[in-house]
Amino acid sequence: MPFACLNDDRRRLKAATQVEPFSFSTEHRWARVLRVMDGSTLDAALMVDHKARAFKVRLAGIATPKLRPPRGDPNRQAIKREALSAKNKLSNLLPPNCLVVLQCGRFDKSGRLLVTAIWRDGGAGAQGSKDKEIIETMVTDGFALRVTSDKCPFENWKRAYESVLTRRQYRTIHRHSALQKYKKPLSMRWFNC
Repeated sequence: MPFACLNDDRRRLKAATQVEPFSFSTEHRWARVLRVMDGSTLDAALMVDHKARAFKVRLAGIATPKLRPPRGDPNRQAIKREALSAKNKLSNLLPPNCLVVLQCGRFDKSGRLLVTAIWRDGGAGAQGSKDKEIIETMVTDGFALRVTSDKCPFENWKRAYESVLTRRQYRTIHRHSALQKYKKPLSMRWFNC
């Protein structure tokens, strides 16, 4: 028989009375960042069955601009610029090969692992570390909006986006007082709803 090495698995599967779905839900896991895809998605390696496995990880609870907005959108270039700035911010917070602790959730409909919190270099909040949580940093620095579901929850996107820009401009002024110039608020079509 060509698959003799699989006999143990075959026997265990036949004898299994309860089969649990695979999940990392509510677990804290170490991961290594492989690359940042956009402002809210990254590739990461997690240990599963003593092997490093690659997963697409989605930062849950935030929305960032899309890297590929609709071609007919009059603000396409501005949306792409904002999407690249969100991606660059996340890349600066999580450079390739850095170790992070993920607070895992479920898998979404696209097969991405939803993460409800992420700390760089093991600064898990439960251990009393002073490291700032990455998702919260993206929101407070004005590169993402807090959302409660996958669908667009904001009724007035323009007002929501202007509040993000105001927050970002305020932080920029206080960090680099006279060096930064103001950017005019864009019309709020950078989220594909």
